[in-house]
Amino acid sequence: MASRHSRIRLLALALAVLSCTAQAKREEAARLDLPANATPTHLAEQREQIEVAIKDADSYGELRASDRKQMRASLDGIAGQIEAAGSLAALADSDRKTLLARQDEVNSVLETAYGDSRVVCKREKEIGSNFRRSVCMSVAQRRRMSEQAQQFGAPQS
Repeated sequence: MASRHSRIRLLALALAVLSCTAQAKREEAARLDLPANATPTHLAEQREQIEVAIKDADSYGELRASDRKQMRASLDGIAGQIEAAGSLAALADSDRKTLLARQDEVNSVLETAYGDSRVVCKREKEIGSNFRRSVCMSVAQRRRMSEQAQQFGAPQS
């Protein structure tokens, strides 16, 4: 009987550990990664994946409206270039360089917003108490709080 209870406890513990690790894992940031022979269809598929990804408030909650607008303008420019040429391979070298620069802009915006949206929890001691509590904020929220504290503490001229 005791053996059965210990097996059940062990199974429950294993399930708890597995559920925590599954919950802690975070997907990678969305990327625009066009193959050398990319066509307008390739771009449309990847653009749809990016649009779906940035709707996720947990992963891209810190994506500013201006960055979103810039990213979409770059995607529109890329689409125009590929549609005019028929494929990425058919582009002239100078046009391909422009397209790759726009692709880098899109990926940079996505990676920055993804990194800034990452939530970090810290155990902080409450003032006047020995108890600690978890304080969870996104990386961007922590940066803003730090900047505000520096501005508040800086001498006014």
